[in-house]
Amino acid sequence: VVAVLPVLIFALVMAVLFSREQRKGVEDGLVDTARALSLAVDRELMATIRTLGALATSEHLDSDDLRNFYDQARRVLNAHRGWENVTLMDRTGQQLVSLRQPFGAPLPHSGVPGLTRQVAATAQPAVSDLFIGTGSKKPAVAVDVPVLRGGRVKYVLGAAISLDALAQILSQQKIPPAWRAAILDRRKIIIARSTGDMVGRPAPPGISAMSTESLEGAGRGSTIEGIPIYAGFSRSTLSGWTVVIGAPV
Repeated sequence: VVAVLPVLIFALVMAVLFSREQRKGVEDGLVDTARALSLAVDRELMATIRTLGALATSEHLDSDDLRNFYDQARRVLNAHRGWENVTLMDRTGQQLVSLRQPFGAPLPHSGVPGLTRQVAATAQPAVSDLFIGTGSKKPAVAVDVPVLRGGRVKYVLGAAISLDALAQILSQQKIPPAWRAAILDRRKIIIARSTGDMVGRPAPPGISAMSTESLEGAGRGSTIEGIPIYAGFSRSTLSGWTVVIGAPV
């Protein structure tokens, strides 16, 4: 026993140190992957902002020719598979054009009036949290940009982003089948998930609390199904959304 005990203690210490080092390596890799996915989501959002910004300069909006603007916006929508709709709203959020409806049909207010008012007040683009579309009655996210004329916000132009397109960004990472990746909005509601389910559900409390405390990090948590995981996360400064990726413990 005297001869074996020091060797046993040494082996246990080395096992603990190796386990910690291995866990740190896994967590660092998860954070790197979450950061890469977050940057990919940001690129999709920035591309939307740039395209909407170009559409906002349309000469048809100079003369309030909404009929021809509707046709122009339709051509832009057809060229962007990641979009589901384009809307033009006044400063209060009342829709004036929606490509989900024929031109001239009665239209509701924006599904995210707070976002529209924010863009109208700041004259800066903004990204929504998950919401239920007033026309589609389905979960959606939107990007709104100001339409500026004479230094003032004349209209607010928005695009509804396909949740499937966001989920595809997660699937393109080719993560192992047992792993989970998700995009959370600022309220920690699931926007998209690598398994294609749970959209609209709150993130597990542990993941939600962990990802609220800092922009990036890693730690222990669990999936909605209750599977213990090591999770890495990265929050976008552009949208405020958080990408989380987890590996089973």
